[in-house]
Amino acid sequence: MKTKRPWGIASITILVTVLLCFASFDQVQAQGTFSSGGSVGLYRVKVVGNFYPLEQKDKVWSINTTTVNVKNKEWLFSIKRAIELTGEMDSFEILKNLRAAILTFRGPDNLIDPLLNPDIAGRRFAIQGTFYISTGILQVYSVTEVIKKKEKKE
Repeated sequence: MKTKRPWGIASITILVTVLLCFASFDQVQAQGTFSSGGSVGLYRVKVVGNFYPLEQKDKVWSINTTTVNVKNKEWLFSIKRAIELTGEMDSFEILKNLRAAILTFRGPDNLIDPLLNPDIAGRRFAIQGTFYISTGILQVYSVTEVIKKKEKKE
């Protein structure tokens, strides 16, 4: 006499549970927060700062300066202002997270390619995007040069 084993039903139940967990995790990543309010490290930010060549590290390095990788070209990025656009995190906290070992800018070529030009050295830009804290990636969706009032009048 054979004993019935419920392995078939148990295997299907486990498989369905695992698939549902993966689906839920993908939705949480897309939204950026858990329903209980806990963060998964995805923020919409606006960062204003100046780009400098790595050779000027001794002259421009400060606590708010980080190394930025733009399509394998590295710059120093001196952050003047960092704003989390949804209001979920204060500026000091987002600034602390932006100062990763190397911050990587990614995005469409029409936005990223001008940041490869050596002529941007010393110029100030406002960059908006989605910042992924765990990977140090800023997915750029807006790049605007900030022109001071004195420069506009000339």
